[in-house]
Amino acid sequence: PYNTEVTLIFDDEVLHEISPLNESITKYTLIERVDCTEQSFYLYNSTMSAFILPVSVFKSEQEKTEFVEFLSQKIGASKIKRI
Repeated sequence: PYNTEVTLIFDDEVLHEISPLNESITKYTLIERVDCTEQSFYLYNSTMSAFILPVSVFKSEQEKTEFVEFLSQKIGASKIKRI
């Protein structure tokens, strides 16, 4: 039921999720929380649904840090938890 190939695009206003069969847009205000693990970022848009972004997509630790800063600006630092 899930696509293995999904592209997430983070622009200034919204998050785009693009798959071969579907495209959706999510406003950052709808992201309820972000859980960060050593392997992935989980961006929850409900209690049962999340965008999963593997840490391996980042080319460097600096790029990962910049992503967290970007999310902090868009959804608020209080919603981001390291677990």
